[in-house]
Amino acid sequence: MKLLVSDIDGTLTYENGVNYPSVAPVNKIAVGKWMEAGNVFAVATARVHTTADWFMNDLGMRVDYLGGNGAESVYADGTCQIRMIPSYVFLKTAKWLDEQNINATIKMNYEHYFYYYKNTNYPFTCESRMRKTLRTAEDYQLLNLTGEEGVCNMSVLTEERIQDVKDYINTTFADVCSAVCSDYDNVDFIPKGSSKSIAIQELAKRYHLSSDDVYVIGDSENDISMFSVTGHSYAMAQASDEVKRQAAHVVNTVSEAILGILEEDTI
Repeated sequence: MKLLVSDIDGTLTYENGVNYPSVAPVNKIAVGKWMEAGNVFAVATARVHTTADWFMNDLGMRVDYLGGNGAESVYADGTCQIRMIPSYVFLKTAKWLDEQNINATIKMNYEHYFYYYKNTNYPFTCESRMRKTLRTAEDYQLLNLTGEEGVCNMSVLTEERIQDVKDYINTTFADVCSAVCSDYDNVDFIPKGSSKSIAIQELAKRYHLSSDDVYVIGDSENDISMFSVTGHSYAMAQASDEVKRQAAHVVNTVSEAILGILEEDTI
């Protein structure tokens, strides 16, 4: 038995230059073949854990869902593990973004609902980059936060000064979280002690699998950490050069990786 862990956006959703809104058809078929061969399939994504059921319905099967860049694990057996960040991180970062005059907003998920600060900045001003989560989100001021509430799936959305935003998060909140990009305009907050690589290692232990039985595939900066888990790492061909340098293999689709691994097993 082997474990294959894939990113979703830009990876499972990607085929022939098209990034589908759901799992690309060719990848869905390949995942089915992987499972039929007696293997385990999981996803490691920046997406919030509350979308796990929607994703599994789209895929057509129950799988392990490592959401929030590894901080929000929803396992196929129904159990879950959610790590939180104190809400003062949201409040202080929002104030800092204003002080720095950065055209950005910050969003978070609190008790299964998304909240934003503020809707006069990017990406609200850029229709092509608006996230579904923001279209139904509400103003954070409705919550009257104290700073001690636990929140999850927090990110800064901006096209400006990305490295400055990451440096601020990593320096100011080093005791509770870190920052990683999941897209060119998306900086995610990761609870301390969380990452895709840690979540994958925890999942492999649940299945009593060694690192040599683990395969991973992704396309973004937030996927690089999981490449260190195993020698069987795959980067998508459309990924940045930096991401591709960190992986052992480069493929065009998840299907290509799966079919190649299954073929090797029959030789």
